[in-house]
Amino acid sequence: MANWLRLLKTGFLVRKNELLLALIVLLYLILFRFILSIPLREEHIFIFQVFFLFMENYITICAYNGLKESLLKGTLNIGQLFKNSILFFGRMLLYKMFVGLVAIIIMSFGFGMIEVVKNASLVKSTLVMLITIVWLSFPVYLVLLTFLTPFVIVVDDVPVLSAMKKSVKVLRKNLTTSIILIFSVLPLWVFAFFLLKLYNEKGLLFQLFLLCLIAILEIITIKIWMLFYQKTST
Repeated sequence: MANWLRLLKTGFLVRKNELLLALIVLLYLILFRFILSIPLREEHIFIFQVFFLFMENYITICAYNGLKESLLKGTLNIGQLFKNSILFFGRMLLYKMFVGLVAIIIMSFGFGMIEVVKNASLVKSTLVMLITIVWLSFPVYLVLLTFLTPFVIVVDDVPVLSAMKKSVKVLRKNLTTSIILIFSVLPLWVFAFFLLKLYNEKGLLFQLFLLCLIAILEIITIKIWMLFYQKTST
């Protein structure tokens, strides 16, 4: 079992290379917020949604790949980073599409069962919903176990299916540490998005500060899980 406290300490120690990666994420966030502030024609909305879907995927890969290079080699070549990250684009997008499709199927089934039992008796509806929750918990659990798939893809440079199998194997063996890491970082994300929601459009400088906070937090989070995978996959 990986030492979760050491992982957190190392993860929150932000170095020069990680600040450069945070700057890349920050520039993307600024661009995204700027586009959102512009009134768009209805026919252009879909185009921008697809563009930012691909852009978000690529920037995320750059963060993963940059941290891999920084942690393994101690160096970071920005030009080479942008070039090499393209190699993982299709696999990362395929995995995200898989997760999105599974989520849609699970939610559709769940809402469908709600419609089925909404006019039923209390006892019958309760029983059906309990069975539905138990039945859906298994696929949800399996999908959650594939959480490390993007890290496996970038670190090991393997196909999506192999990466998903490796993720399930690693997380099942280190489930306790994984849960501790999740609940150690999650409150920070909740706090950051709470501030972003609470102080939305409350001043340009403060908005920039919040975006910087989110960018650095994203790099810290990825770094922690990257270290976790490196420690537990061998």
